[in-house]
Amino acid sequence: IESRFFPALKGESGKMSASDATSAIYVTDTAKEIKNKVNKYAFSGGQLTVEDHRRIGGNLDVDISWKWLNFFLDDDEELAKIGEEYSSGRMLSGEIKAKLIETLVPIVEHHQAIRNSVDDAQIDAFMSTQPRMFASLFGDMGDIAGALDEATLANAKPGVAIGAPAADDDGVKRAQRTQAQT
Repeated sequence: IESRFFPALKGESGKMSASDATSAIYVTDTAKEIKNKVNKYAFSGGQLTVEDHRRIGGNLDVDISWKWLNFFLDDDEELAKIGEEYSSGRMLSGEIKAKLIETLVPIVEHHQAIRNSVDDAQIDAFMSTQPRMFASLFGDMGDIAGALDEATLANAKPGVAIGAPAADDDGVKRAQRTQAQT
């Protein structure tokens, strides 16, 4: 299993930091802030002049807009086309940054809308330690999730977190016994 982090806006050598608002896009940023951050701070793999860029093309290995599009753009064919256009010089740095902005803004705005719709009752339900149906938390998971939910609830003990080691008849937790045996 491989998991990659996406780089800071300012480039691979930096890191995203809460103390440097220009190093990342926050889920609380407005569309205007996202546009400003990407245009001003996203490290570019473009060349120094338009003429050189048209002749040499953009460097996909260092371009942050390209790297972020690899995470956020769902359309693989469009991503491949952008990569070809940018690396060949037919697409300029400002154009790939505009594509990143066009991709990020709806994602962030959707998150903000959902976040703003959460009320205290939903937070209380989420934080509750009461047993609950898995499928009801994450949508329709089909028959498998329903069967797992029924089995989980049937075996749930009041005051014991679901997934906690069960106590044997003699009161010794299996996890403690297993640890002692190793």
